[in-house]
Amino acid sequence: MAFSAQVWTSVAALLNGVPEGYPGNNRPVSLTIDNDEVYRKIITITNATNAVIYADQLSTFTFMLVACDFNTRLLVTDTNSDTMSFTLRGTAVANQYGVPWMLGEDLTTTGFRVNAIQLFNTSGSTARAICLVFD
Repeated sequence: MAFSAQVWTSVAALLNGVPEGYPGNNRPVSLTIDNDEVYRKIITITNATNAVIYADQLSTFTFMLVACDFNTRLLVTDTNSDTMSFTLRGTAVANQYGVPWMLGEDLTTTGFRVNAIQLFNTSGSTARAICLVFD
């Protein structure tokens, strides 16, 4: 049975009194999930420790989101053992997630496939992270 997920995206800023940003749209992007596979994991990471939040639980996916409440380092490893590093910006408020990292699909046609996602807590506080993956 298929279901639909909806994603909203926008960024707004006021720079020297002038509105700037990426407005996205008022309507969400709809994703159809064909085989009802959803991976959801919420973890707690103590300061200066590393944790795996995703390790190839789904062979391919349609959409992935990772977010934290405190700043963390996101390490994405692909099937070629290449690792990319990003900073996830948290809100610095417990249980209030910050700016998410999103990936629109697992790009198997180009040879890139997410193999694992690790988070390294750099915040000085205990961080909480969420990972949502739709197949």
